[in-house]
Amino acid sequence: NINGKNNHHRKHKTKSLEMVPSSPASSIDSSEDQVYKSVKCNDGSECPALNTCCLISDGSYACCPTPNGVCCNNNHCCTQGFHCGSGGNICIPGSKGFRF
Repeated sequence: NINGKNNHHRKHKTKSLEMVPSSPASSIDSSEDQVYKSVKCNDGSECPALNTCCLISDGSYACCPTPNGVCCNNNHCCTQGFHCGSGGNICIPGSKGFRF
């Protein structure tokens, strides 16, 4: 099938997610009736529940809006089970270690 060639790989790539800045500790509502607690980043800042803290190029943390996200190097991230491709603008299926 001519139309099916090379489409197998394209349909599995997704656009990466844009991260948002983390918040200072205790600025996120942590009331007892909140089902999920915020995520604490290594610098003491916090991200909303079910987010992933990602260290970004300026040394601060940003929030990837997915649990167990994969941090890319351009303020973007991918969902678990994907790795960053094309400079972090797309997410490709499969895990891949970071190279610094």
